[in-house]
Amino acid sequence: MVSELVIGDPTWPYTKAKTAVLIAAAAAIREDGPRAATLKNIASRAGITEPAIFRHFEGIDGLFNGLFTMVERMYDRFSACYPEDAVGLARFRAAMLGSIGVFADSKDFAYVIMHAEQVFRGYPDLKRRLDELKRRDEAKALAALEEARERREIRRDVEIDSIATAVIGMLHMTIVFWLDSGFAFDLREAGAKRWSDAERLMEMPPPCTDN
Repeated sequence: MVSELVIGDPTWPYTKAKTAVLIAAAAAIREDGPRAATLKNIASRAGITEPAIFRHFEGIDGLFNGLFTMVERMYDRFSACYPEDAVGLARFRAAMLGSIGVFADSKDFAYVIMHAEQVFRGYPDLKRRLDELKRRDEAKALAALEEARERREIRRDVEIDSIATAVIGMLHMTIVFWLDSGFAFDLREAGAKRWSDAERLMEMPPPCTDN
């Protein structure tokens, strides 16, 4: 199965053959960890010979660079989930639920995206670029939450960083459960439920009243 995001993306940079190799590499990593992404394992999963991989990528390093290109594109999708015409909590809500949708539509690569730090830890330059992507994503989330606080849409007695960590952590755990279950449940539906819980936790506390 090819990710819906790949099928529906006219600017996807890889041919069907290259995409099949990347999917095979991502499957090997999901099932047995990054060290399982050997030429032998990938070729077997893709149904090609090991030398054939070199027609598409420059060995394992080229494959990991290809996987990282995919990660960059997915982070661009995450950024696009922040609507220009929304502010505060509405903007943060759209981004969080939209990001859940990105994962739901990219089952082939969801594990690599979710565990990118571990997957690319052997490639310092890719790890540095990943850190930059994560900082960009974090800055957008914090900016939206700051707007929400200024608009008095979320509680003011908890640090913004703590709110972001708690809410994003809840959604991340839902994605991890989904991955570990072998995609056994509807991620969008589960993500929406977790978001409802998170929004209640962010609500402004009721004013204190004297008895």
